[in-house]
Amino acid sequence: MHQENSNQEKYTELRKRAEQKIRSIITKLDEGPNELTVDIKKLLHELQVHQIELEIQNDELRNAQLIIEESRQKYFDLYNFAPVGYFTFDKEGHILGLNLTAAKLLGGDKVSFLNSSFYRNIVRDDRDLFYWHLAKVLETKSRQSCELKLVKKDGTEFYAQIESVPVQDANNEKTNCRTAISDITERKQAEKMLRIKNNLSFALSSSRNLAESFNRLLDASFEIEGIDCGCVYLVDNLTGNINLISHKGLTHQFIDLISHYDKDTPHAKLIIAGKPVYNQQAEIFKTLNNMGQGEGLRTLVLIPIKYNGQTVAALNLASHSIDEFPMEARLMIEAATNHLGEIITRIKLENELEESEERFRLLYENAPLGYQSLNADGEIIDVNGAWLDILGYTHEEVLEKRFSDFLIPASQKSFKKYFQDFKTSGKMQNVEYEMRKKDGSILIASFDGKVRYNEKGDFVQTHCIFHNITERKRLEEQLMQSQKMETIGKLAGGIAHDFNNLLTAVIGNTEFLLEALDPEEKNRAYAMEIKKAADRAAALTHQLLAYGRKQPLQLKSLNLNEIIKNMSNMVRRILGENIQLTFELESNLQGTEADPNQIAQIIMNLLINAKDAIRDKGKILIKTENVIVDEDFCKENLFARPGKFIALTIVDDGAGIETTIINKIFEPYFTTKGFGEGSGLGLSMVDGIVKQHNGWITVFSKPNAGSTFKVYLPATPVKPPEKEERVKAIKEYRGNGERILIVEDEEIILDYIKKILTENGYAVFTASTAEEAVDIFQKENGQFHLVFSDIILPGMSGPLLVEKLLSLKPELKVLFSSGYTNFEANWSSIQEKGYQFIAKPYSFHKLLQMISEILAGE
Repeated sequence: MHQENSNQEKYTELRKRAEQKIRSIITKLDEGPNELTVDIKKLLHELQVHQIELEIQNDELRNAQLIIEESRQKYFDLYNFAPVGYFTFDKEGHILGLNLTAAKLLGGDKVSFLNSSFYRNIVRDDRDLFYWHLAKVLETKSRQSCELKLVKKDGTEFYAQIESVPVQDANNEKTNCRTAISDITERKQAEKMLRIKNNLSFALSSSRNLAESFNRLLDASFEIEGIDCGCVYLVDNLTGNINLISHKGLTHQFIDLISHYDKDTPHAKLIIAGKPVYNQQAEIFKTLNNMGQGEGLRTLVLIPIKYNGQTVAALNLASHSIDEFPMEARLMIEAATNHLGEIITRIKLENELEESEERFRLLYENAPLGYQSLNADGEIIDVNGAWLDILGYTHEEVLEKRFSDFLIPASQKSFKKYFQDFKTSGKMQNVEYEMRKKDGSILIASFDGKVRYNEKGDFVQTHCIFHNITERKRLEEQLMQSQKMETIGKLAGGIAHDFNNLLTAVIGNTEFLLEALDPEEKNRAYAMEIKKAADRAAALTHQLLAYGRKQPLQLKSLNLNEIIKNMSNMVRRILGENIQLTFELESNLQGTEADPNQIAQIIMNLLINAKDAIRDKGKILIKTENVIVDEDFCKENLFARPGKFIALTIVDDGAGIETTIINKIFEPYFTTKGFGEGSGLGLSMVDGIVKQHNGWITVFSKPNAGSTFKVYLPATPVKPPEKEERVKAIKEYRGNGERILIVEDEEIILDYIKKILTENGYAVFTASTAEEAVDIFQKENGQFHLVFSDIILPGMSGPLLVEKLLSLKPELKVLFSSGYTNFEANWSSIQEKGYQFIAKPYSFHKLLQMISEILAGE
């Protein structure tokens, strides 16, 4: 207001001076020439008009200033008297500003807190919370909130909810933190009381025996402020005496004094009377102080627990720190114990009934499941006839012996640990132990059981049944191994697929380079090395695909004996002179539908594996036979199925296989050889090829007793061999302007194929997606002789693309390619429809040959 008065005085003085000057000018003008006077008067009139306009503007400006000042005053009022405290902190937590509410929350005035550290107003244990809260606001530049316990100037503590946002200072040079703080002490207290009520209710509703029920009741009661000790008594319905069942927070000496009351004692009479007793209102408190000198109890509550009007138990709670229980705490305790009498009676009846039912239900001799009962030391109290029949013992050989005596060492350790937990928890389910039968064999048993407790909650004995799950565990193990191998196979196939894409480009471009280099060029040797390395990499991916069963098979009807005979000379050279190779080949061996190259790979890998196992001198037998697989055999072999099969057996007298690793030998990269001596893919590749042919492989081996590998393949009638076709020269595969649409999402492969076909007389169009291929096909009016497509494409697959193109031009020729084929690639559909396929990686000679033959209709 002072500022406003000052401005008004200045304005009045300025106006007065202006009016004097105007009057002086008018007087002089009246004395001058008339023509000049007229012009000047006009000018003066305009000035007067402008003056009035300025005065109006000044009035509006003053009114605006008044409105702004009123708004500013309202803002400060709203800020200072807001229902929450507002602070502004810098990054170190110094208070840069605060409102009156904030100062009031902390018990002081605004000036006393400015530029002070807010950490002084936080309880020590919560200071780290504020530090991280402040750091997170400034780091994330976003709203954050947390709860803290703050301290007023007078030392009073209270709970606060703080919410902060980042703000820039007046110069926009640094970021501060603006925080709203609310006192949530009442809310926190209400939450605590609600939690206590819920815990008391849970303690009563989730009880399993009397001792546990009472212990939980005490734990929940101790959350009430001031209560730090207590006990629970149970009334003997027959004698009227009172016995201590649970206690907490009392000394051992005092517990001994109050552990039992006869029905005629003052304490017992108060309990039987059935009325709550608080503080020092009755003889009981004096009695306790006299009995427990030095215990230091300052207040006590006694709550009788009733059922159908009769006292069945009592809850004693006491405090060493407060002189009186708040009314809210009294009501809470009484409400919590209101239905405990019913629960106690129910639990007692259930225990008695359960003990009777369990003993008679579980201990009948004709039960199909094994039953046993143990004492606290793990000694056998009783077993049923099924238990004895399963393990082959008599009652005399079992009773009073420890249960652990019938377990193998590993299970003995497990039982020793778990039995203690079982006695405490009161139940167990699906606990497995390996037991030794009287004949020395091992079985796997799954136990379920419960513990019987007495009224005080003390352990009495266990009641357990067990299932013989030996057969089930064997089948589970086989299934788990099968799933594990399948998962690894998918991974191997995926890796090989991606690698084959790269190898296609590497091998193709290396061939281009070799074609371009003169035979005498010294750099040609380097190109040859690249080609060899790429071919070796292709062979490696071939093994991975065989393991993962991700490669297409070139199935033919063949006789396994013929393949073995054709390989015999080569095999003898590989095995060497120190190994004696013998054959037992079935004379009337049935045929099988198989890929001859893959079958040869199986034989070669198994023979090399046998050679490595022999190491020096030894013998290897190759045997073929016709076999009929029955249901019994299938139960012992997970992948087997009934029917007619041919079997290839390779036996060596080498070092054999340790039992600990025999289940791992078909896993990829598993090898017992030294570093750099083997890839670990040989047997895994055999397993993959066999399964891809709908067969399976078994192995029998013992250390120092050799190994026997047996491959089973479906039997079929033998078909006569097909005549071999003449191999054409590469020049016969050149094109003559035929139009080819290439669809490939790998850019390097797309460029490679385009270069091959373009340089060999074909008109080439390229697309990296199915959608792009359809667009090109339509723009060219379908004028294509052949579409060469990858099977797996982004968006629409290759087979779906081809179906769409064939609907537009049914006579269109088709060639597919892929790094592998699987169910998603519709391999079976490709075979059924007769489409041609070339597997990656491939040479450009092979590609040209296939395209030429497809276009020629061969």
